[in-house]
This record gives sequence, structure tokens and C-alpha cells, in this order.
Amino acid sequence: LGRHSWHLAGSFTAMRYEEMAMDERKPGVFRYRGVVGPTGQETFAIAMDANSDLRLFPEVPGAYPGESIVRGPAKADDDQVFAVFALIPGAQFEIVLDRRKVDRRRVVDVTWQTERCDFE
Repeated sequence: LGRHSWHLAGSFTAMRYEEMAMDERKPGVFRYRGVVGPTGQETFAIAMDANSDLRLFPEVPGAYPGESIVRGPAKADDDQVFAVFALIPGAQFEIVLDRRKVDRRRVVDVTWQTERCDFE
């Protein structure tokens, strides 16, 4: 079995697949950084080799990464996407794909690089 690449397409990539970066220190982990737009919500899907028939998707459509079991790679309906939310437009996030996670909810996760809420 050859090595595969992982691609992400989302509302913040104009729905075009862009390759996720392989983590040099953690084999099997891939990352992609994005920015929340003016609506405060972004959706995305991840696909092996940019093939939309080989998508990773949440069991619950529109789920926040880490909150729903991740299924696939397989063909998925258009509404079977992940969603991230922020109260601050321009908040920066990183999508992390780790297929080795035992907890299937954590295969696709998000970390925030900047504050996503204004607490004042």
C-alpha cells in the first residue's frame, strides 16, 4: 500500500481541495491552517488523495471536530462536513488529522491559534 496524501476543501478554500501538510515530527499526522471569515462559521471536508469519493466525515453532519465519530474514507453526502465556529472573524485555527487516534471522535480535531471569543 503506497503513501497517500490528505486534502481539505472548505468554505475557507473556496471549496477547492488543498493539500494538508504532513507533520515532520509525528508520522501519520496532517495539518491545515485556516481563518474564520466574517460569518463566524466555516465548514470543511477531508479527502484522501483529493478524491471526493474517499472522504473522512463526521457521523453527525455539521459536527464540530472532536464531537462526532469520524467515518470513512468513503463517499459522503454534501451535508456530511465538519464545522468550526468563532465569535471573532479572522480567528485562526488548525485542523489536525491523526488516523491513528483510538478515540474515533479525535481523528479530526481543531486547535485555535488565536482567541475565538471576545470575553470583554
